[in-house]
Amino acid sequence: TDTYIEKEATINEEIDRLRHAATQDLISRKDVVIVASVSCIYGVWDIKAYEDSIFQLRVWDEYQFDDLMKKLVLLQYKRAWEDFKPGTFQVMWDLLEIFPSSQETVYSLEFWWNEISRITRRNYLTWEIYEVLNEIEVFPAKHTVTTKDTINKILPQMQEELKERLESFHA
Repeated sequence: TDTYIEKEATINEEIDRLRHAATQDLISRKDVVIVASVSCIYGVWDIKAYEDSIFQLRVWDEYQFDDLMKKLVLLQYKRAWEDFKPGTFQVMWDLLEIFPSSQETVYSLEFWWNEISRITRRNYLTWEIYEVLNEIEVFPAKHTVTTKDTINKILPQMQEELKERLESFHA
């Protein structure tokens, strides 16, 4: 019929959130059955690298603020300056907020010097606190996580392929 159907970005964001939630539940729980198409977990490249990148944060454990932010960036979280949305984090003085890609709520980590003094899960708009937690698991913001070893292994192959392609274009 030659009909153009525009995709809605909000639906795609919701599908992405559900994919992350499904992946997270499959890894962290034993009582999960997912009824969906294979596209539900489409995009998970290296499940071992994905699992290895998950880390825990606990109340009263010590963390260097800068190291935590670097770790979040390595997990492909972006620092939010204005648009706080899933897959981002923001810093406000002694408060670090993480907006997981799998949720509609945020984790607020309150620091006392280098220790986390309180972790809450809250509504990102109204600030309503849903629960106070002792620990959380932080999952990658994207499914496409890899290790430095994999990058170092693939990089020479990519450079060789680039060299071949450039030679063909120059010819």
